[in-house]
Amino acid sequence: MGMEQTSTPLAYGKLAPAFKLETVQGGNLSREQFRGKAGLLLIFFAQAEAIRPLLKAVKGDSGEYAELNAHVLAIGGDTRSTLETLAKELSLPVLDDHEQQAWRAYTGLERYGYGVFVLDTYGGVEMQRAVLQAADLPSAAEILEWVRGAQYKCNI
Repeated sequence: MGMEQTSTPLAYGKLAPAFKLETVQGGNLSREQFRGKAGLLLIFFAQAEAIRPLLKAVKGDSGEYAELNAHVLAIGGDTRSTLETLAKELSLPVLDDHEQQAWRAYTGLERYGYGVFVLDTYGGVEMQRAVLQAADLPSAAEILEWVRGAQYKCNI
């Protein structure tokens, strides 16, 4: 427990940092592409093995995310081949952040860890948690509630 480091460096309600990363499926994705169109759930991870159970659970809720008009993006610092394997297995967009550009912009942390960021339709930060261990992330059910709350606020 003493090693747990949680970071919430982004101001709530403010525009999240821009990023443009290559997807392992080919092409690039950026935060800007979704602004004004859809909410985003960004899941950062240092190692695919540690995040796989959470990503599988989130993928299981993909119908709910579609209904909420929210896209799930997995952003990893793992090796390219590991990221490609994960992308094929989960059928989720997996972005390559091995240079840690997006990780540092979102967390301010030097060491790659694990993070969950919920951005509303306008690109504002609604919820966030960045930690060094995947086990310290919220559950898939909690994350879905975060996204519901963010999207609900945008629609009232």
